[in-house]
Amino acid sequence: MPSSHPGAAPQAAAPDLAQVLAHAEQFIAAGQADAAIALYRQWLSTADSPLAYVARFNLAVALGNVGRPAEAEAAYRDAVAHHPHFIPSYLNLGTLLEAQGRPEEALAAWRAVLGLPQQVLAAHRGLHLQALNNLARLLEIQRRFPDAESLLEQSLALEPKQPHALQHWIHLRQKQCKWPVFASLPGITQDEMRASVSALAGLSAHEDPAMTLDVARRFVAEKVQAQSPLAPPHGYAHARLRIGYLSSDFCLHPVSLLMAEVFELHDRSKVEVFGFCWSREDGSAIRRRVVGAFDHYVRIAGMSDEEAAQCIRAHEIDILIDLHGLTSGVRPNILARKPAPVQVTYLGYPGTTGMPAIDYVVADRFVLPEALAPYFSERPLYLPDCFQASDRQRPVAAVPTRASCGLPDDAFVFCSFNNNYKFTPALFEVWMNILRTVPHSVLWLLADNEWAQANLIAEAAKRGIARERLVFASRVAPEVYLARYRLADLFLDTTPFNAGTTANDALWMGLPLLTCTGKTFSSRMAGSLLHALGLPELITTDLTSYEAAAIRLAQEPSALAALRERLERARRESAVFDMPRFVRNLESALEDVAIRQAPAGSPLSAAEEQRRHIEAAQRRFPGPTWLEWMAWLLQRTPRLYAAIGQESTRSLHLVQRGTRAIAIDPEPMIDDSLPAWSRVYKSTTDAFFARHTLMEATDGDPIDLALLGGDHAFEPVLRTFLQLERHAHSDTVIAIRDTFPLSAATGSSDRQSLFWLGDTWKAVYILRELRPDLDIVTIPAFPGGLTLITRLDPHAKLPTERLDEAIARWRDAAPANWLNDLEESLGVVPNDFAQFADRLTQ
Repeated sequence: MPSSHPGAAPQAAAPDLAQVLAHAEQFIAAGQADAAIALYRQWLSTADSPLAYVARFNLAVALGNVGRPAEAEAAYRDAVAHHPHFIPSYLNLGTLLEAQGRPEEALAAWRAVLGLPQQVLAAHRGLHLQALNNLARLLEIQRRFPDAESLLEQSLALEPKQPHALQHWIHLRQKQCKWPVFASLPGITQDEMRASVSALAGLSAHEDPAMTLDVARRFVAEKVQAQSPLAPPHGYAHARLRIGYLSSDFCLHPVSLLMAEVFELHDRSKVEVFGFCWSREDGSAIRRRVVGAFDHYVRIAGMSDEEAAQCIRAHEIDILIDLHGLTSGVRPNILARKPAPVQVTYLGYPGTTGMPAIDYVVADRFVLPEALAPYFSERPLYLPDCFQASDRQRPVAAVPTRASCGLPDDAFVFCSFNNNYKFTPALFEVWMNILRTVPHSVLWLLADNEWAQANLIAEAAKRGIARERLVFASRVAPEVYLARYRLADLFLDTTPFNAGTTANDALWMGLPLLTCTGKTFSSRMAGSLLHALGLPELITTDLTSYEAAAIRLAQEPSALAALRERLERARRESAVFDMPRFVRNLESALEDVAIRQAPAGSPLSAAEEQRRHIEAAQRRFPGPTWLEWMAWLLQRTPRLYAAIGQESTRSLHLVQRGTRAIAIDPEPMIDDSLPAWSRVYKSTTDAFFARHTLMEATDGDPIDLALLGGDHAFEPVLRTFLQLERHAHSDTVIAIRDTFPLSAATGSSDRQSLFWLGDTWKAVYILRELRPDLDIVTIPAFPGGLTLITRLDPHAKLPTERLDEAIARWRDAAPANWLNDLEESLGVVPNDFAQFADRLTQ
């Protein structure tokens, strides 16, 4: 509910009103809302002031905030009656009515604002915009898409710089299949439109993984508040792994329709399953089944984000699995408080959340190949077969007749029961080409909404396809919807936003599915299923081959029949629908990443602890390792290479003829294979610089490439970097190892685990703060990251007092306080040689 009117009465106001407002605010600030309410009522019972509407408005706000909606409504209506031009009364009244489940009355309250005199609206443009946007939002929820779109256009005409309003306008056009989606609006460029797409709308609007990550990070920056972690960094000591599932979709929703059997099949001898839910009580059979599958079901609908996070923390959950991602209804500030030591996102949203508090995303190596992993803020948690769960107990109704569904008995039926916002003009063009080439065929689509249906029919007519070639299926109960698949011949997938649950449904019902896979998670979902089912010929990589494959299968009945037979066999034999196997693999993966204290009397062995950390690092940092990066940099044949720090001599074996190398290492790894042109100093960094200078070690030559690291402490790394820069040049590259800690324990200044990087990461923070002239990026390379620094200046001067102040400030900084924005602060870029090569050539 919006806050009360500030109430600083104008000079002409009666002094006692100003006093009442001030005293009431003091009561409210002290948590004494009832006293404030009584004060307002007492004053209103005796006062005769033209400003009494202010007290009525503030009274309504106070009543609403203490859960007395009927009295709040009456007070708002009194405020409107006494001052019909005071817009906040209408806005708050509408919000109150919407919360009461009275949407038409809420719409009426907001529409009343639009009927006020133009001079009133012009004087309060921000409130006018709020009324327009509130109306549009609620009308969109009611699926009154054209009305919502029109109101947003009015809002954007008044103020074009409204990213959130523009975001909804774009998605409304997608839902209605109004093409081009990015239509012209006054004062808004096409680039601004593309930059304003929501996370979900963007999956259909583009196929750019970097843009998907940017959109997610923008969402986080706007909606998520950084919080101190609630869960202990070292986890808990439970006999069984406690897995918590977090969602508002434990109801008749695709997430529950896929996940129900997973909840049921968890091995209770190993895990304990919790469901944390703010789902609607829809009375559905699937909701009853899901709720009954949890060992512990906790409803958090009435809790604030902080209360919900504290509730989860109180249950000592080992791994919290978010089933929402960035979809509607998400509550990211529960997860931001880190109520569990390990947090995972899965299934709800086919892309990165961009949330630092989420550690892993469940995937397989098809849907999220290692080349795509840098565009996820989460580490991939790979399952061996397919990432997607299924439910083998989905009820299926009797198969209807084609005639009852409006389908010709003898036609070839292409179908695509995806939500219509996934359709794009380019894809629809291909579909029309397919219908044109396969004359006795129809395209069976979901009747998502009447405006999309009308627009699709019109688009087909533009391409010479008759109205009767498009057949629309209304929404029905899940069991009836599944039975319909038995009537179709081939499912045509959407791209770049593939079918998810819909693809699973089609394949489970034995319908071959043709997909076009791309370079985003959302464009690879159906391909993941087909790959695991052993049907790679149904995976295409461009729309040209997609079109050709659809036509071929329609024209070659024997080929399609053979695919149906293979699919039927795969349904029985492949891992995709083997849910006991899926759950075992999921539990194994979760066990691997769990942060757990050993139960009393049974500590983890050193080898087991080390193994778990290494496996976690491998999942966190797929792609080239730090040593492979050094090999790549050394292939550029620098004239002089300096490797400084513990284990730095490991990289000397990579040095090629033409490069002279020096190493300063307290425990050098020296053997006969060490290049003859290497010079090794067996010394710690501090001891070396106490006796020598780099000028002596390098014979006065400038350094072209250097490696620092292995000392686990930021101060010597920082001071050594400054020494190296004095002997560098503008094209030198300096690499610093172990700058990207996995957790607070691995990034602490004192050793808390066998797998330990130390606090070298602090050196990167300090350099990025004090030296903005440097180009500093961090590569997520196994095992602990690699920071690469270029644009060095041997003549740069850094005042000693500034450096000392920064070191003193960071010396006791705890990593837990910085992990939430670690990636941004370290300048993390994709683990990709080609992209860094581009930086070097700029």
